[in-house]
Amino acid sequence: MFWATFAAFVAVCVYAAFTYLQVQETREANGIAQQALFFANRPYVMWESYVTNLSSELPGRQEWRISAVVRNFGKLKQLM
Repeated sequence: MFWATFAAFVAVCVYAAFTYLQVQETREANGIAQQALFFANRPYVMWESYVTNLSSELPGRQEWRISAVVRNFGKLKQLM
């Protein structure tokens, strides 16, 4: 009876060790998948050009306005 109990205890310990290793590998795989999903779907905002405009809201006055044009080249189009 002692040897049967001892063998069952050893079998449970081996099974627990394999289960622990499997959980660790699963956590690592989930981390890699989450990181890959972030990099694949992140927004990539880049300066595209600039616009110059010689106008004014006040009559008889001219002002230069320079505006940057940015564009999202990534897959994520809306941040919220």
